[in-house]
Amino acid sequence: MAQMKIVYTTSNKLDDLAIESGQIIFVVDTHTIYMDMKDRRTSYSTIYVFETEAERLAYENPAQGFYFVDETHVVWRYKSNWIQITPERLRPIVFGKEVSSFPLRGEEGILYIADQAIYK
Repeated sequence: MAQMKIVYTTSNKLDDLAIESGQIIFVVDTHTIYMDMKDRRTSYSTIYVFETEAERLAYENPAQGFYFVDETHVVWRYKSNWIQITPERLRPIVFGKEVSSFPLRGEEGILYIADQAIYK
């Protein structure tokens, strides 16, 4: 499996992220996923949400596209069969330029990374 980098950010910081092949970017304020492949960044804004993995597996006739399972935090793609995009129970990472752009107290389980500091 190819190396993958997962990034969580906001739309105002998206342009600060360099395009890196294999990078998946979750833009939390617009609910958009961006995937970097080669020298190109492509956005995917239609994402179907399932509450549980059982709900996804029981879904009949899925359309081609991206799906998110709330229970496992896994992103799937359906293209004639199910393809798992992200690992299960992914721990979010938030990237930013300045520490001042992050909350004073971070959310549990999230790693914050800025140019000069890392904290959780």
